[in-house]
Amino acid sequence: MVFTGEIMESLQSQYYHIAYSDLWNHFYNLCKQCDVEFKFGFDVVEAQAGKVDLDPVTISSSSGEEVICDIVVGADGNHSTIRKLVEERERLVLGEESDVEGSSESKPSLAPWIRISLPVARMQTDPGLAELSREDWWNIWMFNGVAYNCGKEGPDQYVLNIFCDHPRYANLQETDWSEETTSEVPELLKRVAEPQLQKIIELASSFQVTKQASRVLHRYTDKCNQVVIIGAAAHACMINGTFNSAIAIEDAFTLGYLFSRMSARNEIPYLLHGLGEIRQRHTEIVKASDSDVLHLLCMPPGPEQEARDALFKQTHREDSENEETLEFMWSSYITQFDYDAKEAVEEWWLNWMKPIENSR
Repeated sequence: MVFTGEIMESLQSQYYHIAYSDLWNHFYNLCKQCDVEFKFGFDVVEAQAGKVDLDPVTISSSSGEEVICDIVVGADGNHSTIRKLVEERERLVLGEESDVEGSSESKPSLAPWIRISLPVARMQTDPGLAELSREDWWNIWMFNGVAYNCGKEGPDQYVLNIFCDHPRYANLQETDWSEETTSEVPELLKRVAEPQLQKIIELASSFQVTKQASRVLHRYTDKCNQVVIIGAAAHACMINGTFNSAIAIEDAFTLGYLFSRMSARNEIPYLLHGLGEIRQRHTEIVKASDSDVLHLLCMPPGPEQEARDALFKQTHREDSENEETLEFMWSSYITQFDYDAKEAVEEWWLNWMKPIENSR
């Protein structure tokens, strides 16, 4: 599928494939320029919220050290510790007997996402992979219940993402994302007939398995609106998917832009609550699209899969007779990209915060 200039203009955005370490270093340097204090090795094990609005929040580490906070932003990922406070509020609102959908207690079956990486230099030594290492294409192989998606992330690293939509992958064991895993790739993931995929897996320098619940939260703050979660801690958009990183950056921008407009400390609970109201609808659209894409890529053999393959083949043409096909293929992406976080904040502010300011 070719990302023509016309398609990119309709998306009003760009696709970027960036190595995780490059992105991390960029944000770290930005924070250092703003004199942000870092506490490396501070393993958060518990967060205790205040009893009323504007009460401080206590964060405890595994070493026993405590930090007292005015507010807490939980950007701590898929297995968020901070999210427990938000889930506690959900249970209070929905009823003590209700489980939060997607929590570890209510839904033990988690979807596994696999990420395999290897140096581009290693690929260039193999005649069967050298061509892939030189291209900027993203390649997708679609099979029954699983899809393999691969491409370059930066000039030096090649990444293979494996998306699973079948019970046979449920028993894959999760690995620790913070540690590079160099042990043998599970045999289940090697069972693929495509020679290039076999070689990529054989040459892998590391792999991670992440297991993710299909989480649905109606709010992103604790009961006192002093704690808020963002990114993967909040949304459960498909890890390694198209929008997972973009959603987190949108959250961060939205939160920062809200606080840039703050005029008094007592507005903090309103702003943190507002973040959830602003982001809820857009993230629901993204999650629904993730689900549709996963189903599309992992279809079992049959008429539905054959129709999908025929549709994809038509995207190679760029003539006017093919416009309806391209419109169908790209419509959900265009809907998701048609979002301006700054405009969303300004609209919410006009509807909710402006009346509060005018009433003072």
